[in-house]
Amino acid sequence: MNKWWYMNETPGKNVRRHRRVILVIVAGCGLIACVWLCLFLVLRGRGIPPVDDTVTTMDTICARMNMYMALHKGAMPLSLDALPRRPGYHDVLEDGWGRKIVGTYDPNSKVMTLRSLGKNGVPGGVGEKCRYHYDHTSG
Repeated sequence: MNKWWYMNETPGKNVRRHRRVILVIVAGCGLIACVWLCLFLVLRGRGIPPVDDTVTTMDTICARMNMYMALHKGAMPLSLDALPRRPGYHDVLEDGWGRKIVGTYDPNSKVMTLRSLGKNGVPGGVGEKCRYHYDHTSG
């Protein structure tokens, strides 16, 4: 004999109630999934613009150069790869288009020049295709 010991209702009413609860849960999950998908499709292309990402990366590299100079008595690094890592920071050496930022040091003027070739990866251009550079002076 099948007893429904946890409820004082007949099995028919109980089964219908369970079906309604499951239907509400499934519909709610489907609604949440639809909202998430719509938000993902709308917002997926709204990241940091490559130009802003490049400028931020160059600022970060300059902060790391200052750390390097403090550790090495004012000496500039010979390569950007020698810069110290900062725990908890996104220390990258790439511009907003995924190309490596180039750092060249002129010992005569004691200036490190950071360069990004922009969107198309060639020197010159206008807008996002222009070359970005930043001069960092030691001392």
